[in-house]
Amino acid sequence: MSIYRSDGTNAAISVVQVNGGGYDPTNPTTEANLDTQYAMAMAYPTPVIFYSTGRGPADTTDYFVSWLDYILMQGDIPRTISISILGVLGVSVLIATGDDGVGKGDCVTDDGSVRFYSQFPATCPYVTAVGGTTNHDPEIAASISGGGFSGPLSTPRLPGPGPLRFMIVLKGKGYLLSGTSASTPIVAGIISLLNDYLISQGKVTLGFLNPWLYGTGMSGLTDITSGSNPGCNTNGFSAIEGWDPVTGLGTLDFQRLLLILP
Repeated sequence: MSIYRSDGTNAAISVVQVNGGGYDPTNPTTEANLDTQYAMAMAYPTPVIFYSTGRGPADTTDYFVSWLDYILMQGDIPRTISISILGVLGVSVLIATGDDGVGKGDCVTDDGSVRFYSQFPATCPYVTAVGGTTNHDPEIAASISGGGFSGPLSTPRLPGPGPLRFMIVLKGKGYLLSGTSASTPIVAGIISLLNDYLISQGKVTLGFLNPWLYGTGMSGLTDITSGSNPGCNTNGFSAIEGWDPVTGLGTLDFQRLLLILP
């Protein structure tokens, strides 16, 4: 923080272990540091909490239920959550789209057809899915960024990209990493600052983001019109003018969004 966010050197992160979730500060990992360092840098001085939730014996989504049960039992729940779920309670939930483009391998289904797949829980219509972009001027869709549709779910999803190359510091050494799981805390940090402003004005927080982003909030986004997310031995989806399955509505512009808050 002293190098990249000198005004936030007193920032600290709280760690909460849920259902036996692991935490070993003597053995830090790149993934956790990637997420927490960018969340802290973007959201400062908003407090940041890192939840570590234990998995069951099977590799299922049960840990989401354990974590959600824990969150709902708290008297003061977080208003912005990044996952690398709660709109009615004024909570904004953002989830990474994954780093496999439109899918890994050949994506051949049992009937022999090729089908792109989007990763759960980003496909849930009641969360905001966050993908990734790369380059600058022009900003383009990141080739690894997940994207697509929610299958049988009727509500459209929103890949809301953030930049896809990230510098982190691990044990005093800098590393350059990439991934949509880092785009997500960046976007969460922006939403957290917007929520802080609303609270300072005596207003309610944004909560479920998609209705606002598809409406008034759209004018606070930068449309991405180049790039694609190949996979399944195809070119995947291409970014075009307006909404598209790889870059969604575009990237967030904090200053513009601040002016159009409800």
